[in-house]
Amino acid sequence: MRNFWEHQAEDLRCRDRYIIHRDGRKVGKSVCVVADILHFAFTTKNSKGLIATPHQGHLDTLIDELEFQIGENPILQESVAVKSTGHDAVKRKPYYEIKFISGTMLYFRPGGDKGKAFRSLHVDRIWVDEAVWLPDLAWQALMQCLNINGRMRVYSNPNGMRNTKYFFYTENKIGKWTVFHWPSMLNPNWTAERDDDLEVFYGGRDSAGFQHEVLGEHGKPSYGAFNHDQFKRCQRDMKTFRLVNITGEELNDCNSEEEIRLRLELIMGLVPEEGKFWVGGDLGYTNDPSELTIWREDEEGVLRLVYRLSFLIIK
Repeated sequence: MRNFWEHQAEDLRCRDRYIIHRDGRKVGKSVCVVADILHFAFTTKNSKGLIATPHQGHLDTLIDELEFQIGENPILQESVAVKSTGHDAVKRKPYYEIKFISGTMLYFRPGGDKGKAFRSLHVDRIWVDEAVWLPDLAWQALMQCLNINGRMRVYSNPNGMRNTKYFFYTENKIGKWTVFHWPSMLNPNWTAERDDDLEVFYGGRDSAGFQHEVLGEHGKPSYGAFNHDQFKRCQRDMKTFRLVNITGEELNDCNSEEEIRLRLELIMGLVPEEGKFWVGGDLGYTNDPSELTIWREDEEGVLRLVYRLSFLIIK
């Protein structure tokens, strides 16, 4: 039998339609997922549920927990439709499926790179574990599996990447998701010694590993295009920095593109300069603000940031 910690009970009592977690490790995510799955199977009739993870190995952990909870509870054992229709209640190949005497079916599917295993299913409930590693194409296939008025629960540790569906949902910019945040310290067995050990293991509290695996924060990317620490060592602090905020109101009386260009040049103090310049840009693939930067290279090969333009279009 499983006993629930206080934060687990809060999660399981929440009946919001879309729930997503941004958690550290060792906070009992798997127990919550399986407990909610079994509650659904035990209390609904002729419904269907999908348990989705990036890979089969992630599913195996949930299947082991599911079978443990069923094996420890006689009531749950009786609810599984063992040979009630002439077929075994549990199907293990090619994917794990289990049927209950209520008529409710549970389908366990790995997402892979494109979510092909999701596409034939139409379900009333979806649970996603290790969601941060689910590719966008798999997310697209997954969302169309959910029936109208269906519910979804999503669990994961973050990895710091900002261009994922998981990050977008945890930011809740469309106001649809209820977000839970569980750092590892919520585990009742947490100790100061454990905290110190993990701080040393991950290389400090500001390291990507500690932020993601312990604090459950997006923090720094684990697999960014550049090593964040090395990139910071290549930077130099410059004492001169001028900030100009342009909200759009400054351009309201402009009547042509030429007037807008001249007004912007005036506001930003742009003047022609000679030298070797480098231009970089984040062109807004994610929902973060877009940004353009201009760097000037001096005689020693050192780049100095001379101009940065950040903009966010709000509709």
